[in-house]
Order: sequence, then C-alpha cells, then structure tokens
Amino acid sequence: MYEINPLWERIWKYGGRADLWIRNIAVVNEFITKNNLKPVPAGHLPMPIMASELPPSPTAKRTLPKPVPFPGGIRFAHLHYQGNIYVLTDDQWKEFAGRMLKDFQSKLATVKTINFEQAIELSAAIESLP
Repeated sequence: MYEINPLWERIWKYGGRADLWIRNIAVVNEFITKNNLKPVPAGHLPMPIMASELPPSPTAKRTLPKPVPFPGGIRFAHLHYQGNIYVLTDDQWKEFAGRMLKDFQSKLATVKTINFEQAIELSAAIESLP
C-alpha cells in the first residue's frame, strides 16, 4: 500500500497535459456532448483508480494498492473531462484536432513576439509535424 500524492490528482483527473484540457474545457465538453461520447469504465483503464476515488481534499490521507505499471500516457486518441476519459475514433480526433488547430492558428496570427523558450518549444512542435 502507498499513500496517494495529492499532486497526482490533477494528472489523473485532467491528463498529463492538464493545461490543454483545463484551458479548453468548454470545447471538450461541447465535443463530448455533440458526439454523445460515453466515458471509459474505470475497469477498462490501465490504472485501477479514477479521480472519483481520490481523497476529497489535498489534505486528506488515503492509501490504495499500487497502480498497475503504466508507461505514462494512453497511446490512442482520447479526451479528459471531469475525471473521465473518452475514447475517440480517428474521424472524431480529426474533427477535434481541427478545431484545436483553428484556435492555435487564430492565436498565433495575433502574436507580435515570443520569448526564446517559446520559440524553442514552438519549433520543436512544428518540426515534429509531418
């Protein structure tokens, strides 16, 4: 048994890149509703614990069995929303990603300058595209 680190709650609830899902929570909710997506049942996930099973507050203590080894990311198209994971088909991912790309392009079109670190990160992201 081990004690849950309260800092993990954000990752388990929103995914490893939590800022993407939190910043776009309305877009994610709209997409899930529009496509009538259902969350993956907890028993079908690589880790036996979901956000709903986490302690109610960061100061609460709780112990759980150690999770199944998990290499750090679900390797198929999915969304995180309210502690659940929603699997997407290839076509659904293309539609969702298209919406995100439009939002990114709109934001990039209005930017006047970026700092050095942003230039490096943007370059790496763009260069990784086909």
